[in-house]
Amino acid sequence: MTIQNFIFFLLSSIFSGIIGVLIANCYHEKQQLEKTKVDLLSDFSGYRYQLTGKYNGKQDEIISSLNRIVIVFSKSDKVISALLSYKASKKTNNLITLIKRMCDDVKIEYSKFNDSLINEPFIGNHL
Repeated sequence: MTIQNFIFFLLSSIFSGIIGVLIANCYHEKQQLEKTKVDLLSDFSGYRYQLTGKYNGKQDEIISSLNRIVIVFSKSDKVISALLSYKASKKTNNLITLIKRMCDDVKIEYSKFNDSLINEPFIGNHL
């Protein structure tokens, strides 16, 4: 093996390792963001009963979820637009649109259930 072959082998090994690590890191970051989005959507959906008139307890969880949407979905113009519409007017349709845009962003299909499942969450003593 000549010195040129050895240097070529060494450099190609180093660069392929670096490229592999960079690709793996990018993939991991994307997967982590998707998981964070799904977790937030799940939390938001789970605590949406706190937005109903039938609930008169603390709203800490739903407020936290609403505030986290700004950061977690910051690159999704449709989600941010829906969030701003909901903030401006707390109408049921705006809440439904916000949840649907979040579902769209994480590719969760919602066509098999109607809006009443979003609008009328299960509430203790009201089942």
